[in-house]
Amino acid sequence: MDKETKFMRMVDLLKADKTARDKLLADPETLLTDLGIDPKILNDPLDQQSFDRAEALLKDANIKDKDNAVTGLRKLGIAAKKHFVNGHEVEVEPFAIRLLERVPAARALNWTATGTVNCTYGPWDGCKPDGDS
Repeated sequence: MDKETKFMRMVDLLKADKTARDKLLADPETLLTDLGIDPKILNDPLDQQSFDRAEALLKDANIKDKDNAVTGLRKLGIAAKKHFVNGHEVEVEPFAIRLLERVPAARALNWTATGTVNCTYGPWDGCKPDGDS
């Protein structure tokens, strides 16, 4: 099995299996080794550039106090297409919407960092840049 397939299977497993997610937190070295992935990937520092991309996205979106969630999210969508050049995912949580930069599979295999934007709503509190690794 090639590296990309292994990595994608790990991602699918972690999304679907709470026991695997718990094991990732309790004993990441064993879980990753069992999945055929080198645990050293967890030691890479957060990539400042990912945070910078998220911050640039928010600056470009130019969300103002007068913007509500609808107008703010529309602006974020336009800016995300420009700054997250490989595309992005949208996650909806109970009190927030997250835009996550999509990473090419070859980079993801090295546990790369991605730019993330978190926006809370209800009441609309605005957005903040972040980086996930």
